[in-house]
Amino acid sequence: MKGLLLKDFMNIMRNKKLLILLLAFYVGLGFFMDSNVSVCGMTVFFLSYQLLTAFSFDEAGKWERFAMTMPLSRRQLVSSKYILMLLLIGLGFLLSCVMGGILNVIHPVEGEGFREIAVAAAGVSAAFLILFSLMMPFIFRLGMEKARLLLIICFALPALGVYAVISLARKYSIPMPGEEDIRLLISLVPVFLAGITAVSWLISVRVFRKKEL
Repeated sequence: MKGLLLKDFMNIMRNKKLLILLLAFYVGLGFFMDSNVSVCGMTVFFLSYQLLTAFSFDEAGKWERFAMTMPLSRRQLVSSKYILMLLLIGLGFLLSCVMGGILNVIHPVEGEGFREIAVAAAGVSAAFLILFSLMMPFIFRLGMEKARLLLIICFALPALGVYAVISLARKYSIPMPGEEDIRLLISLVPVFLAGITAVSWLISVRVFRKKEL
């Protein structure tokens, strides 16, 4: 498993100069826009997106077919990608918090303290965990290139769902949840994230076992 993760990180780091330049660009953009929260959100997005880069490298090199000639199970291959997903999202969150703390000192923005930055980073991290959990079974079934169109759908569905809920609440005058309800919902978020990730993993394992390589 360590070898599989090391392989993925080595592939991702092939573009390390581009990664550094883009991160520097996002920091500069945050200064220009006077928004530290947006910088941290983009940092989570950028690091999380490297999961798709790892899939693209594997597909280009026909890695899955080659891996099956080694003493590796299909379950291990799937599990390594889910661990990679969690590591990249976790790194994105931690880097966002570190950058947020630094930016909050050298470039303070009113209404965007460290707490707001950490909350924004956590929200974006949770959003990408859900999106990638929705995508992974399709990537294992169709491959990265064929699944790219589904990427747009996976990004759009949560946004449309939130918009639909808000629209219905306004149309039928449904009262917004109170502070206690919001706290309860927030406390259930980790359980929901763990559940959707576990279900996604189970589906991906089942799909990949039946896939012809």
